[in-house]
Amino acid sequence: MVEWFCVDLYLFLNKYWINHATDSQWAIGELTDLQRELQQATAWHEIVEQMKRLVTNMIGLLSKSNNIEGKEIMEAVRLYLERHYAEPIQLAMIAERFFIHPNYFSKRFKEKYGESFVDFLNGLRMKEAARLLVETDLKIRDISERVGFDDAAYFGSVFRKRFGATPGQYRDKGAPHA
Repeated sequence: MVEWFCVDLYLFLNKYWINHATDSQWAIGELTDLQRELQQATAWHEIVEQMKRLVTNMIGLLSKSNNIEGKEIMEAVRLYLERHYAEPIQLAMIAERFFIHPNYFSKRFKEKYGESFVDFLNGLRMKEAARLLVETDLKIRDISERVGFDDAAYFGSVFRKRFGATPGQYRDKGAPHA
C-alpha cells in the first residue's frame, strides 16, 4: 500500500510538472529510481525522507522565478563547481542545491560534459593543484587541502593518475604535462 501511495504521488507530481515545465525528471527523477529506493528502504522514516526529498525538489525548482531549463541548470552547476571546487562537494549536495534528482543529474552531467561529476570536479582541482605546484613553494599537503582534498595520499593518487607523475615529480620537472 505504501508503495502504491508513493507511486501515485510520483505520477501526480509528474503530471503536474509536465504541464508546468519542460522536463519533469530534473526535479523528481525517473519512476524506476523511486521504485528502487522504496524497495531498498528498511524503515518508515526512509520512505518519508524519500518522498519529502521528491516534493522539496519539485517545489524548490518551481519556486525559482525563471523556470530554468536543463541546459541552464548544467551551466549553473558548472559555474558553481568552478567557484567552489576547493570546498567539500558531493553529488548529493549539488543535486539538493539545484533541486535535481541525483540519478538524473549524474546522467545528464556526463552527457553534457563527457565525464562524470567526480572526474569533472577532480579535473578542476588538479588543474589548480598543478598551477600551485609550479607557481608556489607551498607544501604538497597544503596544496592538497587548498584544492579540496583532506587526504594528501588520495590527492597524490588522483594527481598521479591525471598527470602521470607524483606532485613532487611534477614540481621538480616544471610541469612536464601541463
